[in-house]
Amino acid sequence: LSGRSPVNAHVTLAALGALANLLVQVPDAAAQDGGEGRITFAEPPFDVPAPLRDSIRFGFLTVPQDHEDSASGVFRLALMILPARAPSPARDPIVFLPGGPGMSVIEPWAVEAARAERIHLLRERRDFIIFEPRGHGLSEPHTCPELNGAAPPVTTSPAAEANLATALEKCRVTMSAAGVRLRTLSAVQVAKDLELLRRALEAPHLNLLGVSYGSRLAAEAMRTVPAAIRSAALIGPVPAAQPRHVDDPALARARLGALFERCRQQAACNDAFPALVAEYDTVLARARREPLTVPLAQTPQLPDGRLVLDESALQSAFAALLFERRLAANAPLLIHTLASRGLDPLVPLAPTIVSTIDNSAESFGTFLSFECNDAPAADTAYWFRGRCAAWLGEGSGDRRTEPVRSDIPALVMAGEFDPRTPPEYARLVAAGLTRATVLEIPWHGHEYALPCINRIERDFFESPERAPPAGCLDSLPSLAFVSGVVPSRWTSGIAIRAASNPMRIAAVACVAFVLLFVSVIRVSTAELRQRPGVPDRERRASFALLLSAMTGIIFVCATVGALIAGWRHGFLVPALGVPDAWAWVLLLPWVLGAAAIAAALVFLRRLRTREVAGSALAACVLAGTLLLVSALVWT
Repeated sequence: LSGRSPVNAHVTLAALGALANLLVQVPDAAAQDGGEGRITFAEPPFDVPAPLRDSIRFGFLTVPQDHEDSASGVFRLALMILPARAPSPARDPIVFLPGGPGMSVIEPWAVEAARAERIHLLRERRDFIIFEPRGHGLSEPHTCPELNGAAPPVTTSPAAEANLATALEKCRVTMSAAGVRLRTLSAVQVAKDLELLRRALEAPHLNLLGVSYGSRLAAEAMRTVPAAIRSAALIGPVPAAQPRHVDDPALARARLGALFERCRQQAACNDAFPALVAEYDTVLARARREPLTVPLAQTPQLPDGRLVLDESALQSAFAALLFERRLAANAPLLIHTLASRGLDPLVPLAPTIVSTIDNSAESFGTFLSFECNDAPAADTAYWFRGRCAAWLGEGSGDRRTEPVRSDIPALVMAGEFDPRTPPEYARLVAAGLTRATVLEIPWHGHEYALPCINRIERDFFESPERAPPAGCLDSLPSLAFVSGVVPSRWTSGIAIRAASNPMRIAAVACVAFVLLFVSVIRVSTAELRQRPGVPDRERRASFALLLSAMTGIIFVCATVGALIAGWRHGFLVPALGVPDAWAWVLLLPWVLGAAAIAAALVFLRRLRTREVAGSALAACVLAGTLLLVSALVWT
């Protein structure tokens, strides 16, 4: 063991390892009799297409609620196995650990994963196992689904925090009465669950693929059960010793700085936004002096029925844009617009801001449990102490917040623009890993699904002892920043209404389109025929109706086209205006107004002459154009 005799040292370590394994298995034998550490396969609780049924095995791993207390009861943890494609697969599977914490992945992602080419790459020689840790998705415990989406969005208020504290305390009492110990939802307990998973699979080792908070769980397994882990890929890693990894203004500013620098390097973006840093500071200063208050529907998260967009809220909102590549391309445009036009453009965007930062996609009870159990006690986030006290009381889980140190091969990756798990975090995590390869993914934030990344992961798991080839990162396409948008209030209104009330907007457009389309057919086939005795003024009136109806149809089609063209760049473009190439659409409301007036004049004239058929036709055109005009006024 002193290093003088490497052979003897390895023999001694092997002997000690075997003895330790035997000692661990002695008390575990009784647990096995109770079903702990066993996988029970079952029918998936979701629809699986017939061609994929042989490719998906679903089941539950039974584990102790508290690995230190055999009388604590058990949890059933969901897993899905996608078998390797090789006829003689390797015995060490790849285990995927989701983020959040609290994200559900098996039910919403199972069928897509079974079909996805990027997962096929990872399944070439190894089984790919999607594992939902305790409290996640289909795994027990189910921590009060009514809490999902309960956290106040963007910013908070005393009333909102009081509402949340009441809900948390109520749920905690319910969970406690059911025998659930919330302190057992921690990274250390998950690490021990993974050791039981390895035994149940009869695998010599596991290869872990942890994404976002899943990387925190994977790193803890490297520390707690190192003999079970062959390799670990930590994507968007969360450092164990970091006081806070969410909503950090300094991190958001640093990542936005990286985005601003990329904009400066592109001629088109730099020409459109030459003073982006100064404009960002101007927007934050304006929000600090005069926060924007937007009235919204009253909810438990917004008990006052209003959203306050202050400096902190805007920093969070800007950081949220960096999560996804398509939204990050819109960030300079939004900052420039707010700097030049004030904060008013955010008013119609407020519902979208709330939905963008909505946390209902994950189990909030699970999220809070892991955050409060695993985070350092010195955490200074504004919500940490109050929410954790309401949720856990005075206790906490197996908190291990010193940096993870390990010699297990690791691949550590982070996106260049990631505001939540930035490249700085990747370097912090890798500092304690003696065999780590650190890669920064250019032009991307927190979310990415790239063939390049999947090839790197596959090569790493195939040969974790050496750094995988990563040349494909240099050829990733750069970000196409959106710079050309013509501001428009009515297209902004339609875009926001379409996002919040899609059926209502679609119904108005469809009814108007049908009325106008029928009118065009009727006028063109009957009214404009060269019939003897028809006065020229009647032909002119019919021609005016035809033009009015066609104008309405062009208006509908052009507006839809402009919105689709904007949505291709992300929701911000149609919410601010129309792309430069579609600027001609902004003339259509004036033409539509003239068409509505013309249709009204023809309708009134034919109504006076008591021409029934002609009046009905004019009424259809008038109704269609007025519907569109009313939609403009409404938005």
